[in-house]
Amino acid sequence: MTTPKGNTFIDGDDFIAPTFLEYKVNMVEKTHSDFGLALGRFTKNDEKPLDQTEDKVYVPEKAVSLLLSSRVIVGCWNKVYRRDFLVEKSLKFRTDLFYGEGLYFITMAAEAADHVVVTNYKGYYYRRNNYASATSKFKIDSVYNGEKSINEIERDLPRKTKSIEMMLILHRSMYSIGAITKLIQNHVVSDYRTDYRRWLKYIRSNILKILLSNEVSMYRKGLLLGGCISPSVMEKLNEVRRRRISSASVDEQTLKNNNEIEKK
Repeated sequence: MTTPKGNTFIDGDDFIAPTFLEYKVNMVEKTHSDFGLALGRFTKNDEKPLDQTEDKVYVPEKAVSLLLSSRVIVGCWNKVYRRDFLVEKSLKFRTDLFYGEGLYFITMAAEAADHVVVTNYKGYYYRRNNYASATSKFKIDSVYNGEKSINEIERDLPRKTKSIEMMLILHRSMYSIGAITKLIQNHVVSDYRTDYRRWLKYIRSNILKILLSNEVSMYRKGLLLGGCISPSVMEKLNEVRRRRISSASVDEQTLKNNNEIEKK
């Protein structure tokens, strides 16, 4: 979606609050940032808007680390970009990436920016009730392409602080456990045994760094440690988690309820 001042992207099965664009554009203009992103989004039924919002300006290195961490869902949606910034920096989607292209785009945008504003404002409604499609449309080429995206990001980032390096390790580890889970879930481990072992080896070789890092949440540490010990158990737990997420996925009624709250 393009406005005279900025661009934003919205997935076709999601929806936004009436105040989403106005808030994001004003946030970027007020802080003189090149683009803005939100840490929060509505994902469950009956979630209420925040009573207070807070906007913080990040330098590029910190923004890149944040985008590679588990605190922000991968993708270019839920963000607003200054249109002249995108044009000036010639920021476009990579045509050779069809899975993970959003992550590449936003990390390169953060690297090219002078400032990035980060908010806790929630105005994006992210639907997560497509559980069946996630399990029935497995394509190994998509998994490989997502891995390629991470490789390209690591190659193209000119600045790699200790924090960025740690977040690259975390992101690749999380992607690897996700890839392993997909293989188990779709009963194709024997077909891709070499990849399975390669991904598991990467996690195991970096688990100590992850466990010792104060930048990684206890939840992620536990998830990756569990993946090291028993990928099959983690796959079963992930299936339960996905079903719960799907059953409680945000719908248009939540949007209507929240709109009424904001009017009051």
